[in-house]
Amino acid sequence: MAATAKTTKVWTDITELAVQAAGELEEGELLAHESFTLFEAMSALELMDPKMDSHQPKQVDFPKMLDDGFLLEAIPLAKAAGLALQLTVREMAWCEGTTLPESLFTCLYLHKPLLRALR
Repeated sequence: MAATAKTTKVWTDITELAVQAAGELEEGELLAHESFTLFEAMSALELMDPKMDSHQPKQVDFPKMLDDGFLLEAIPLAKAAGLALQLTVREMAWCEGTTLPESLFTCLYLHKPLLRALR
C-alpha cells in the first residue's frame, strides 16, 4: 500500500481586503469570486424569510399542527416507511443540486427538535 502525502492548507485572512473592496462598491455592484454563478446566488436565499424563501408559507404554527394531528409525535411504522422513502427522494434531489429549502427542509419532521421545544 502506497503512503499518501498529507497536504497542509494555508488559510489567508482576507477580511481587510474584502472590507476595503466593499467600501469601493457602488450601489448594485457585487463583490464575488469569478466562479460565483447565478446558481450560487439563487442557492443563497435566506431561509424562512417570506420575501426570499419561495417554499415558506406565510405563517407556520407548529404547535397547532401537532395539536391538529398534522404532525405526529409517534409515527406508525407504515407512515415511517413512507416518510423514509420521501426523505430519500428529497436527499437525492439535494445531491443533484436542488436547494435545501426545496428538498430536505420541506420535511417538517426534520425540524422535530424545534417542534419539541415549542410544545
